[in-house]
Amino acid sequence: MTRHEFHGRRVTASTELIRSLAILPNAVLAISALAALVLTSFASAKEPLPFRHYKSIELSEAADETIVRVLLDSDVYAATRARFPDVRVLNAKGIESPFRLEPATTNRRETIRKPCQSEILSLDEHEDGSITITLKLDDDAPAANGLSIVTPLTNHERLVSISGSRNGDEWSPLVTDGRIFDFSRYMDVSNREIELPKNQYRQFKVKIADVTELQQSQMMRITRELQGEEERRRTETTLVRSRPFRVDRIDCWSEETRRMVKGNQKTQYPIIAFETEENSQEKSTVITLQTRREPLTSLTLSTSSQNFSRHASVQVPIVRGAITEWTVVGHSTLLSVHVGNFQQDKLEITFPEQREKEYRIVIRNEDSPPLNIDGLETEGNLYQLVFFMSDSEPSRVYYGSETVDKPTYDTSAVLASLKSGYRTTQARLGAEVTNPDFTSQSGTALQRLLNNKLFLLSVICLVVAALAWTLFHASRRIDGITE
Repeated sequence: MTRHEFHGRRVTASTELIRSLAILPNAVLAISALAALVLTSFASAKEPLPFRHYKSIELSEAADETIVRVLLDSDVYAATRARFPDVRVLNAKGIESPFRLEPATTNRRETIRKPCQSEILSLDEHEDGSITITLKLDDDAPAANGLSIVTPLTNHERLVSISGSRNGDEWSPLVTDGRIFDFSRYMDVSNREIELPKNQYRQFKVKIADVTELQQSQMMRITRELQGEEERRRTETTLVRSRPFRVDRIDCWSEETRRMVKGNQKTQYPIIAFETEENSQEKSTVITLQTRREPLTSLTLSTSSQNFSRHASVQVPIVRGAITEWTVVGHSTLLSVHVGNFQQDKLEITFPEQREKEYRIVIRNEDSPPLNIDGLETEGNLYQLVFFMSDSEPSRVYYGSETVDKPTYDTSAVLASLKSGYRTTQARLGAEVTNPDFTSQSGTALQRLLNNKLFLLSVICLVVAALAWTLFHASRRIDGITE
């Protein structure tokens, strides 16, 4: 190798080394910028995120150091996501106040039915086709609030009257127009219970009218009169049979109302709109209703139709890509029976709590005429925010975001205070206000990505790896030149 060639290679190697070393300042600057971005994102994560709306928390009275309870309303339900991850409470200084979001509860009373032991004293038949059954309560049995007449028969209707007595000598009327029935031939509707007014009687006379009924048989007797081989006369006779009304037993019962454990507090929510459509092919009525995503647990129909029994289901939409499917979340048998003085209506469909904009009620009509749907009522749970307020300065509830995650607070101190009977103040939410700090870029996916520590650290590692790879290959090239 000539001296000139060697000198040329040394110049080339020096040039490559200078170029490689020139990369270092840029890489260091890039890493420094990313590190600064990480620190900035960590710091910004502590600041309150902007939300679409806010409402002021209005106290009924000024109070210092109190636990505040405030119920959410339809505006908050309509703007928030499932399970309320996008709700925050900020005090007057703009600092987040830890809170607990929970269902509002209330003390409810329930009625429990208990059997009253009794014995049959006598059974008397009367010329008018009725029978009277006399029964007596056991000495230690509570007062009876009603009785059930148990019979194995179907497709019947009987009038019942009941009298009561303390000792079996003097009798006073309790029920004069009771009615038991079974309409299995037409629908799954029956009643065998008779409620009694409040009383202290120990003996009862139960009179059942028309215990023997005539029933038309499905079989017919045909008589033919022939002359030779020619039929001159034919007589068709419908067979009628008598069927006695059999009573297996009479059960007496009492009702006890007691205070039960706390349960979810319920309220009625308004419906934005609903429409009814008849599906002749499916033999059904489809009711579609719009709500504001309140936490609903039941729907109740209002109808002028009577004497029906229809299966109905509540459905909610499930979106899978471009396809929307409807899934059943609750079902029931809608029932309306108005026979004489007896009235029974069961028009409510209950289901686990749902927060949807749209619901469907599908009523199976089969071959019966559609029901007259006059209206709908909804009922659902109430939710409340519980937080500690250290001063009487106003606070706000911010809500409505597509990106923020559910916060995690240490609420043990609040719960301990609640258990010890600390003073609580009921507040209410003011009018909805659009948050001026919220923009279309607030809480975007890019911002969430930049606030992700793992993502930023991964980017730094990639830059360092790329820098090492560049320096390694540059050194290899320099070694090849200098050889």
